[in-house]
Amino acid sequence: MADRIEHTAVALQPKKKAIQRLASGPSQYFRVENADDACQSRQRFAEQKIVCEKIGPAVVNSRETVKYQNKSASDTAPAAVWVDKALKFVIKWQAPSIGAELHNINIKEDQQAADLFAVPNDYKILTPLKATSKGFSTR
Repeated sequence: MADRIEHTAVALQPKKKAIQRLASGPSQYFRVENADDACQSRQRFAEQKIVCEKIGPAVVNSRETVKYQNKSASDTAPAAVWVDKALKFVIKWQAPSIGAELHNINIKEDQQAADLFAVPNDYKILTPLKATSKGFSTR
């Protein structure tokens, strides 16, 4: 779950009934004000500097999108994203060795109940383990 107003993101783990706070949401998925001018929004959500280039209109699963390319893509950074013009959200992304795509069966435009975004009361908060030092010892 990501809260754009509070600038927070959490991962829910239903099997463990736990929640873990994330430093940021996945950079592949971001919302824009204008699908036809999304490079600035994309850079804001990217974990590293990108060279964003608008490729142009494209149809993904019968939905109108705008394709953007990251000319500085790496194995971990998406090489391209497709922003849905109506949703103003990424519905497809592709990296050199992996990608993801939302299909029409997954996309339903409708009001969402607020309780869908509430963390259940019986979930515990997981805290990250402290990293152990594996660097050089000092004398």
